[in-house]
Amino acid sequence: MVFDTAVTYVKSWGGDGAGYEWPQREHGINIDNKGFVWITGNNCPTNGIANLKRSPDDQILKFTQDGKFVMRIRHSNQSKGNADTVNVHRAADVQVNPRTNELIRRDGYGNHRVIVFDADSGQFQRMWGAFGHNR
Repeated sequence: MVFDTAVTYVKSWGGDGAGYEWPQREHGINIDNKGFVWITGNNCPTNGIANLKRSPDDQILKFTQDGKFVMRIRHSNQSKGNADTVNVHRAADVQVNPRTNELIRRDGYGNHRVIVFDADSGQFQRMWGAFGHNR
């Protein structure tokens, strides 16, 4: 939802769309230095919350501020653990470093690491952490 400075409702957008599924439990909504909106979720099928799909929120979504879908990083229910450079698991939150144009993701709900992607292409750059364990 978008509000003006007087807290008057302006517009809203969201929900499933072509090329992505909307997170079951939104966790992070961040706007980067270029004005793109990044959406993450942290649903887990075993959390027992009624009326949610039994699928983890394992994707990072990028939109314009008008709600136009730009990019999805990875797919839900595909994570193979801490060493997986292709997928995330229950994406908590993201930040874009404007100097390097890197999307930094704290992958702490499902995995135990920090993982970095290119903010334009979504390509894996590097990761660290995971306490030395594969999960």
